[in-house]
Amino acid sequence: MTAMKKSARLGLFLCIPFLFSCSGGSRGQWISFTVNDFIPTSNNQYVIPFNTQMKLNYYTNDDADDDFENRLSSLYRQSVIRLHRIFDRHYSYFDDEKNLITNVKTINDAYGTGEAVPCGDELYALLKSGYDMTIKTHGYFNFFIGNLTSFWDEILDRVNDLDPVNELDPYFSESQKEEMLRLRDAVPTIEEIGTMLEFDDERKTVVFHSIGDTIASDGTLLPRENTDDPYRPVITSGGIAKGFATDLLKAELIENGYTHGYLNSGSSSITSLSAPDYIDKGYQKISIVDPRSKLYSQEVAVSITLDFDYALSTSGNYTNGRSYIFTDPETSKKIYRHHIIDPFTGECSQEHASVSLVSKDLSNAELDALSTAFVNLPLEDGLKFRRELIEEYDCDLNIIFIDIDDADNLSITINEEFKDAVTIAKKEFNVAYA
Repeated sequence: MTAMKKSARLGLFLCIPFLFSCSGGSRGQWISFTVNDFIPTSNNQYVIPFNTQMKLNYYTNDDADDDFENRLSSLYRQSVIRLHRIFDRHYSYFDDEKNLITNVKTINDAYGTGEAVPCGDELYALLKSGYDMTIKTHGYFNFFIGNLTSFWDEILDRVNDLDPVNELDPYFSESQKEEMLRLRDAVPTIEEIGTMLEFDDERKTVVFHSIGDTIASDGTLLPRENTDDPYRPVITSGGIAKGFATDLLKAELIENGYTHGYLNSGSSSITSLSAPDYIDKGYQKISIVDPRSKLYSQEVAVSITLDFDYALSTSGNYTNGRSYIFTDPETSKKIYRHHIIDPFTGECSQEHASVSLVSKDLSNAELDALSTAFVNLPLEDGLKFRRELIEEYDCDLNIIFIDIDDADNLSITINEEFKDAVTIAKKEFNVAYA
């Protein structure tokens, strides 16, 4: 295969929230807190929580006491950092007493050993949610593709290094293609997933069984010898962690009496804290960025007008500046490389540029996982799956698909019930309602 240059696409944000008030009856101000500081791991490396900007926007009265901002900022920052440490699969962390924290990495390290790992409430709930959403989405969101994700991360981390990208991309390298397919084949099927995580709700323990565990005649597990096998399932919280953290942060803020604002987790999971009793006839407008946008341009594809009782999640192929595009010389089709992985092909998803979900009934964690699944589903299959979810769970669920054809034209598909809430940015966009 002849190597070719790729074009990097460096869009920064998926969603841009704007706040509006229809009348000026309230007195107060909006303040913002962002957690993007580096925190140490147990081996003295430094990482940014959730590898993104976690932001709280809060509305406060003019007469708020002098310590209000410091108290709120401290609560939010400490909570974000705590949740990151628990949900991280890459690194271990110490607590304040210098004890290692049990996190997703701990669970992965116990793969195939038969160990029942005691979990805190938040980790236990994340593991159950990731497991359940893998089943509910028929594997289009898959909680067990950690090694496959790491394979693509290594390539995307070198997005600005043209020659290595050509050498590492499976399109150009037969050895890389073989490696990708081996990792894909190691992703467990839905049937296998059904037996992999053993939950004990009373003890709050989790056993991460290996595929093909052998059970002795007395019912005990015979541990396997390949627990370090690179071609084995690895749990990754990507695709659900930010949404799940957003739910927990919301609950903690409300429990502490902070109910006037909204959370913006990496510009892809956004939710309000409460109904807008603090702003007279308030509403919020959220703009979804055109996925063709270049660095810092932030051109808008659609805007959504919402009241404050909602959760929103957007998944797409243009976040964090870690993506690139090239054209297949045989088919003239554009090939997109980004962080959303199709578990069934092992490739970066080629179905949609972005998918946005809005709901008043579903949690941010559910929407986070579902938006990942919808990115991996063809349009008609996605529309059918949405209808099935609404019927099965009796839930409110609105969807916006954004697609780019090989001529770089934008098309947008919106469910009919959501039509009045969505404003299309440009007349030349091809718009369909389903």
